[in-house]
Amino acid sequence: MPLRSLYEKDRMVLVFLRHLGCVFCKEHVAQLRNLTDINVVFVTLGTVDQTEAFRKKMRSPHRFICDPEKKLHDFFNLQRGGLAEFINPHVIVRAINAMLQGFFNGLPQGDAAQLPGVFIIEKDGAVSWEQRSKDIADTPRSKEVRTRLNPAQ
Repeated sequence: MPLRSLYEKDRMVLVFLRHLGCVFCKEHVAQLRNLTDINVVFVTLGTVDQTEAFRKKMRSPHRFICDPEKKLHDFFNLQRGGLAEFINPHVIVRAINAMLQGFFNGLPQGDAAQLPGVFIIEKDGAVSWEQRSKDIADTPRSKEVRTRLNPAQ
């Protein structure tokens, strides 16, 4: 299925996850789970079986795309992180917060060094907003995604 078919009828929020064991990815999917009126599509680095198991465990109503070879990640020019993107005060505070909410790291299923990102893609394929994560914990909340989709509201 071509990517275009996912946004040609409705704007799409394309969310790139790091790996399926990532505490921040789990938290992000859970936060965006309530955006059922928005065309959210997640991109994982896992296999079809790993991704489907993750989607079910996270109870996400959204679509997931498997990109184990990182072709979409590369197309959107999402970078890999180094030590500074893994260990810094922002990541530590966010990790504690995520764990207090019940999200924990699991075994990496995909590239643990991959940084996440979020893109809003219009019906014509133009990217109207993007957030390329500065570190592994840099993910927009559902309220910000909704605001970026409808800035006048």
